[in-house]
Parts: sequence; structure tokens; C-alpha cells
Amino acid sequence: MGKNQRGLQALDKVNQHLLKAALRKRKGVTLDIDATEIISQKAEAKWIYNKNLGYIPMVGHIAEVGMVVACDFREGNQPPAKDNLAFMEQCQSSLPDGRFVQNLRIDAAGYQVKIIQHCEQYKLYYAIRAKMSASIKKQIEALGDKDWQPLIYKNGEQSCSQNTCRIVHWMTNHETPLNLVIQCKTLKGQSDLALDEIIADTTEISHQGYLYRAIVCNREEWTDSQIIH
Repeated sequence: MGKNQRGLQALDKVNQHLLKAALRKRKGVTLDIDATEIISQKAEAKWIYNKNLGYIPMVGHIAEVGMVVACDFREGNQPPAKDNLAFMEQCQSSLPDGRFVQNLRIDAAGYQVKIIQHCEQYKLYYAIRAKMSASIKKQIEALGDKDWQPLIYKNGEQSCSQNTCRIVHWMTNHETPLNLVIQCKTLKGQSDLALDEIIADTTEISHQGYLYRAIVCNREEWTDSQIIH
């Protein structure tokens, strides 16, 4: 990679040039952030949370052009939620001049007060997979049939097995309420045995034959189905 990472610095400049060409006149972009597993048999490799040996770098993608904007190489034993706000800022600084992050999409590793506050401060639209909690489960249990509406597929048809609902939720250490879009899916087969549990990855709750997931989002003008898609 060169002395003092000069090789990586040069590659960053090349990547900015390619991004600029691909984005053309587009200014605001959608940033997708996710951990990307690399399985490795190297002696230095660490155990990943899913019991594989390897590495788990964070990668930022620009949705409009399908290109990587930045990468933070990480050891396998580092949690995916670590330093994601700093990585967001790294992605922003890696964009060509005049381009900026307008929308953020990230899984539950980004369900953090400081990330949501950052988005609100800089007026970014965000859609973040929420981590389920006892308080969210209590809100779901209080919902009635009239609170739900069918999920609308992209072709305009209504789903027979999935419904959506939007609720207001207060997040610890966040001063203002957040909008949560709840996804509800009918459980089938042996999954029915897992009722009333918060599943290990904390992004799903099963209750009375249904599986629930949630997205925190500030796109108030969009329908629930649009946000989910």
C-alpha cells in the first residue's frame, strides 16, 4: 500500500474521479452503509459474531450509481455498530467536491441517537432499521386491527400476509419523538413456536403468530410501503 498509506491515498483520489464521472450533474446522493464479511484463514484473523474467522469492514455505497465511496477495514471481532458516525463523515469527505449525502440507509448498527441527531442537524433523510425493545413491543401489543393497513407491493397489489403501521416512539436520550414504521408478517409452520420472544439479533419480535420489524424514518410524506421498499 506504500509508505504512510500513500497507495491508499492515491486510490482515494482515483475513486473520487470515477465517482464524479458516474454522478455527472447529481449533487445529493443516497448513502448505504453496511458491514461486509470477509472470511479468512489467516493466522491474524479474529472471530466474527457469526462464528466465522475473518474481517468485517464497513463499506459505504452510493445507491444511485452502485459504487463504493469509502471503506473502513476492521478486525472480525469489532462490533458492526462501532464508530459508524465517524464512518458516515468519512464517506462524506470521500465524495467529489460539490457532492453531499442527502439520504442515509443503514441497518440496526446505525440505530444510535448520535447518528439520528447528526441526520437531523444536517437535514438528512434517513431510514434506519430499529432495534426492538420491551417498550416497542408494548406499543405493538396495544395496536388494534384498525391501526394496520396492507403492505402495497411495487406493482400496486395488496399483500395478504403483510401489514404496516406507523407509530410515534421515544428513544432514550433523544429529545423529540421518532416515527417508526412497523412491518407485520404472518408466521408459518414451526416459527409459531417462537411466540412472545425478542429474537437474538434484536431487530425482530414474534408475538401471537406474527413477526414484527421496524424502521425509524423521517420521510413523513411517504407511505409506509414506500419507506419499506
